[in-house]
Amino acid sequence: MSARVSGSASIEVTGGITVSATATPEISAVAIGVGVSGGASLGVSYAQASNEVNVIASIGNGADFDSDSLTVTATLARPTGGTNPKNAYANAVAGGGGILLGAQGAVALSSTTGSVSASLGNNVSLPDGDVTVSSASDSQTQSDATGVGVGFIGIGVAVADASSNVTTSTSVGTGLDTESTRTGDLTVGSHGINATVAASTAGSGGVVAGNGSIADADDDSSSSTTIGATAHTLYANDVTISSQNEAQYYIHSDSTNAAVVGASGAFASFDGDTSSATTLPSGFTIAATGIVLITSENDFFSLAGGSVGEPTDNVEAAGGGGITATAASSSADITGHSTVTIGNNLNISAVNEPMTNKASIGIDAGSQMLVSDRMNLETGGAINGAGVASSVDASLHSTVLVGTGATLFTTQNAGIGTYTIAVGSLQAEASTWGLAAVGAAFADLDVDSDETITVGTGANITALGEVNIRAGDDSTGHRQTSLTGTTSAQSYVRGLIAVPVAEADTTFDTNQQTTVSGATIHAGRNVTIGANPHDPVARADGTGHGYELGFIPVTDGSSDTDVDITANVSVNGTLIAGFYHELTLTIANTADQASGFTGCGSVTQNANSLPVTCTYDGSFNPRNFVNSAPGGDALGDPAGQPLRRRRERDHRREERLRQRVADGVRRSDDHRRQLQQELSDRRRDGDHPVQHGRACGVPRRRDEAGIDQ
Repeated sequence: MSARVSGSASIEVTGGITVSATATPEISAVAIGVGVSGGASLGVSYAQASNEVNVIASIGNGADFDSDSLTVTATLARPTGGTNPKNAYANAVAGGGGILLGAQGAVALSSTTGSVSASLGNNVSLPDGDVTVSSASDSQTQSDATGVGVGFIGIGVAVADASSNVTTSTSVGTGLDTESTRTGDLTVGSHGINATVAASTAGSGGVVAGNGSIADADDDSSSSTTIGATAHTLYANDVTISSQNEAQYYIHSDSTNAAVVGASGAFASFDGDTSSATTLPSGFTIAATGIVLITSENDFFSLAGGSVGEPTDNVEAAGGGGITATAASSSADITGHSTVTIGNNLNISAVNEPMTNKASIGIDAGSQMLVSDRMNLETGGAINGAGVASSVDASLHSTVLVGTGATLFTTQNAGIGTYTIAVGSLQAEASTWGLAAVGAAFADLDVDSDETITVGTGANITALGEVNIRAGDDSTGHRQTSLTGTTSAQSYVRGLIAVPVAEADTTFDTNQQTTVSGATIHAGRNVTIGANPHDPVARADGTGHGYELGFIPVTDGSSDTDVDITANVSVNGTLIAGFYHELTLTIANTADQASGFTGCGSVTQNANSLPVTCTYDGSFNPRNFVNSAPGGDALGDPAGQPLRRRRERDHRREERLRQRVADGVRRSDDHRRQLQQELSDRRRDGDHPVQHGRACGVPRRRDEAGIDQ
């Protein structure tokens, strides 16, 4: 499936341009065989379903676009409709029996392989609107096998094998160009999701019987995003350049055997070796007004059985008879790489309103692994042995490599980070009984995590907010390294002779390295250079529960946890936090008093200070600005008329009061002088009317000024 625009195309349209290719393959193979014989019955069922897909969406060299937007997408999709749709499905069923011999085998094989690619050729000129170049794969590959054999000699074999190997890639050629006025977003990314499922069921019965159930799932897929060298500056709002690969898997094996003398085994395994990679060339320059993200992530997720139409437990086994031996195991071997590689002289600016979330720079590589495994084995017989083992062995690598001479500038935060999120839960349980019985259970989780950040010499990183370069945290602080593991191995044995064995082990080995050489880092707030594993959590419980003679308890087992941490930080350069702690603005007198201040050209600020934006309003009046402020005098403002009237009324009242006080004081002085004169005259004449008046109870009167009369 392909969609292509030829080289040197020049397209001018109103609206957007979309180049899209989508494939939704669906193939299934079903084989069912049943044989019954009075003597011997032999049968094999074989089913194989294979997909090989190639999906291409591309634009050739030298294309030029004048449109509102450009979208180039290549997609591999799962089928729609029905229950649990699959791209490739194989189902084999074999069953039969004979008086003497019943031997049946079922084999189911499924695979999805191929590539999904989206690309721009060399020397392509982008339109001013949003541009998206992306590849996406989302597939499910599944195999189911069932084999049952019954006879004097009964043999049943079931083999299910499913594999995924899809390359999901997005590439941009050399010489990519944009106009300096471009304001659209730029998104270049790849995202691969592949679900791989294998489930087998085997059963046997007879005097002498045995069976084997084998389920194998394998994923070797990858996702990559690459941009070629260009001498042009790429202008955009938000910029996202990313790769992500996601391996999903489920494995299941079931074995049941009943015989006088019998042996059976159930074995399930997953092998994953996947990667995601984002690669940018030397001399790569971005001028953005939004958020710039350059990322890679590689993930592993185990699926719940119910989500793919399978049982809950990963391994189930049962056996019974005279002399029996039953073994069951489930294992996952995981290797993942997530890398961001950037050449020398990277130059990124993300500029918008200072100290807002509108512009920032983040460069991150991360790995995730969320896995769960459940095993259950039950057997019984005269002489019986049973063993069950669950294991996950993982190696996860997250790496960011930035070449020499990098320059980053942003009006908010700049960060470079790595992280590993690993959560594992393993549970193995064996239960057996007999005259002489041995039961063993093992659970082992072993995870190696490696995180590396290297910033080449001569880097210059400036942010008005914070600068963070940390192994163990992404650039935003939203994702951080978290390692959590739990293993449980439990064996239960009852018999005349009971021998329980149980071992549980959880191990984390984490290595983090952050290296910054010869860098100059200036941050308006904090600068953090670090390596932090964030305290891994390891738990283990291995306990063997034995009951000799059926009731005498015997306990055995071992539980081991081991966490090995290495974290190193190497810094060589100049790091300054709070770089913009001082701001001095100088407004020069560039005009005479009559013409006043005429513009922003005369405003300067000190070096190494937070950028200040100046605007000039010729109608600005300082007096009105102050008066109209909260608590200011609004008398000169027409909107303040109610306040004016109230203040004028208060002023008149105050004047009247002052006048009354002045009048009262004046009358009091005159009256006092009159009384003093009368008193003086009467004393001279020998009369005292005042004392007489008081003695006779003559009340005093007060004038308006409060003076006794």
